[in-house]
Amino acid sequence: MLVSEKNNNDIVNCLLKKRVSFPQYVPKEDMLHVWCISLNGLHQYLSVLHQNLSKDECSRAGKYHFRKDRDHFILRRGILRTLISNYLEVDPHHIQFCYGKRGKPGIANNCSDKRLNFNMAHSKNLLLYAFSSKREVGIDLEHVRPIPEVAQIVETYFSNKEKKVFSGLPANQQKTFFFQLWSRKEAFLKATGKGLNQPMNSFDVISPDGFMQIQSNLEAVRWWNIEDLFPASGFSAAYAVEGGPPLKSIHYKYLCF
Repeated sequence: MLVSEKNNNDIVNCLLKKRVSFPQYVPKEDMLHVWCISLNGLHQYLSVLHQNLSKDECSRAGKYHFRKDRDHFILRRGILRTLISNYLEVDPHHIQFCYGKRGKPGIANNCSDKRLNFNMAHSKNLLLYAFSSKREVGIDLEHVRPIPEVAQIVETYFSNKEKKVFSGLPANQQKTFFFQLWSRKEAFLKATGKGLNQPMNSFDVISPDGFMQIQSNLEAVRWWNIEDLFPASGFSAAYAVEGGPPLKSIHYKYLCF
């Protein structure tokens, strides 16, 4: 089940004021919430979102050389804090982040008695946020574009099964397939928190139903639900969610300006 809605600036305004009607609850164990947000038109909220950042985040924002990059960082982190504050019913300022050994972000346990896992991705002017209650989650977003060295990348980072499927496709379908698989692989690595410590060619993400077992020398066999998302024309995206049974529903919120 895919729930898709379009909203205008009033929704963001309500979200910032904690009056938005969605979401009103942390996702259930068999649910995933995905937010797709365009940064176009959001600069009017830059000041209020900046106020919600921590000292560390403000310091990081100040290190960007170009204003556009700095503003996008503030918007990404400010919106993240706003969404989490609505889920956990806490003030955005009180949210504290913790980080795994390889940098995967999480929410510190002292923020709320509710458990919430999240992951985020951005490309160009698009943001994706994924939220789950108990399962580890990863999400990736890629801008689809020509890559001259795509053959070398496939040879280095794709599994034997993936390389065989890629080489068997017509040339006009290979770019789309490449970004689909790359998004799935990145989403999986972000979900596990292992990053490039797990070679990308050590697993494959081709499955007819998106539900697969993945095992490497770094961990025991685990089930993962990995599926594509289609946030906007010219973009490829995917999410990876740990464990079974499969998700019953995905609540997909699209904020377009």
